[in-house]
Amino acid sequence: MPPTTMEEKASRFCGMAGIGQRIGMSEFARGKTWRADLAQAGCVEVTDRSDTVGLLLAPDYAKELSDYIRQLESELEQSHIEMLFELRKSYSEPTSGADLERAALAEFDAKEDKIREFLDGGK
Repeated sequence: MPPTTMEEKASRFCGMAGIGQRIGMSEFARGKTWRADLAQAGCVEVTDRSDTVGLLLAPDYAKELSDYIRQLESELEQSHIEMLFELRKSYSEPTSGADLERAALAEFDAKEDKIREFLDGGK
């Protein structure tokens, strides 16, 4: 069997229910031929008559899929962190001296009405 990428494995797993390789419960009682199907496909749908009762994963397939999910979660978390840093970039650039004075005065001017209201006791 040619090696498959993790994207293909995840896609196959996500699409397993209702399609793909199927093994009936009666096949488990009759023999071990289902093992070859499992080894080839990595995951198979287990059915009882026409109802799906579960999915059977080969240990290596399950481990690789689990590792891939963890990798994707880590990449997503890293992406969120990078986005937060980018959004906060303008807030985290320290200023000093004349620049800080201008920024503070601009902030006071922008909020003059609220500051005056507070200082006058809400009048």
